[in-house]
Amino acid sequence: RKYQEVYNLNLQLYDRIDKLKALNSTSNYLVSTQDLKMLYDYTMRTIIRILKFDRAILMLVDKEKKNLVYGYAVGGRDEDVEKIRNYKIPLTREHNIMVRVFKNGKPILVRDVEKARLNPRNLIISEFKPTSFSICPLVTQGEVIGVLGADRRNPDYRITREDIDLLSIFANNIAVAIQRTRLDEELKSSYLSAVFALVRAIENKDPYTKGHSERVAFLSEKLGIILGLPQSEIDFLKIGGILHDVGKIGIPESIVRSPKKLTPAEYRIIKSHPVRGAEILEPISFFKDHLYLIRNHHERWDGKGYPDRLKGEEIPLGAQIIALADTFDAMISRRPYRKGLPLKQAARETVSYTHLRAHETSLHL
Repeated sequence: RKYQEVYNLNLQLYDRIDKLKALNSTSNYLVSTQDLKMLYDYTMRTIIRILKFDRAILMLVDKEKKNLVYGYAVGGRDEDVEKIRNYKIPLTREHNIMVRVFKNGKPILVRDVEKARLNPRNLIISEFKPTSFSICPLVTQGEVIGVLGADRRNPDYRITREDIDLLSIFANNIAVAIQRTRLDEELKSSYLSAVFALVRAIENKDPYTKGHSERVAFLSEKLGIILGLPQSEIDFLKIGGILHDVGKIGIPESIVRSPKKLTPAEYRIIKSHPVRGAEILEPISFFKDHLYLIRNHHERWDGKGYPDRLKGEEIPLGAQIIALADTFDAMISRRPYRKGLPLKQAARETVSYTHLRAHETSLHL
């Protein structure tokens, strides 16, 4: 009997250690990633694996704070999860158990679904058919931003109060990560909007460069899609396309818009804009690993570009893409000293260059 008691206590100890390790690894993951989908998937699958739930679902309040909307779900059959992807609960439904948890900010444990006499038409109950479940609020900085629900189907293995305590810790970690990501996105959007506006203001002063950055961003995006790049890289290509000439902010307009061939001194100044641009954008933390899009979009395949005289595959692929888009748009754009090339001819010229840059001394861009 004593041996059995010690054995059972050891099993409980090992179980708690596993749960603490899972909480620690999840916390570290939440700090290290800003991809919410990956964050949801990793955390909720950990909940199922460690806390031995059958399913878990995340419901988040919408921007208007009128509904709880589907955020993510794991467990069960794919077709069951698919049925709740558009799940939405108006916050006016006071009788709904998720709404009650959201408004009260306190977790709820339902140990016996059948005895609780819940609405059998409830989508989650009707599709998942749990025997017990728990719902915890997602709380960050005193604000409830959603709920996390988890259930079990085995009537002989119902959810306990200890399960709820651990689920609440996971819920709060998710809430903090969501809030941090949202603040980062707001800061990113605000900063980029200010820089984009500045770039547009500079371009709008000159009818010959108006819209150039937007077109380079558009072409860079299309090239990224054709090459099958990940969406995250394509997103940075679009940003890089918009900002590739941001370094020209500090260069005199008389040089940037000169209708004549640049002097050697003026050309040295214009060649400084990739480095200037990278320096301007360096404080943006989310863009620090992609500054090469700005710094190296004037490199050439033969190594005669600038500022780093990179050659061939030394030039990062993203910088090559923006270089091609920049070259093509410069070829088709009208300038005071020449007409723009027809699209097909410009395409042939660009293809003939493959990875080579056009002559910047004549294009000025």
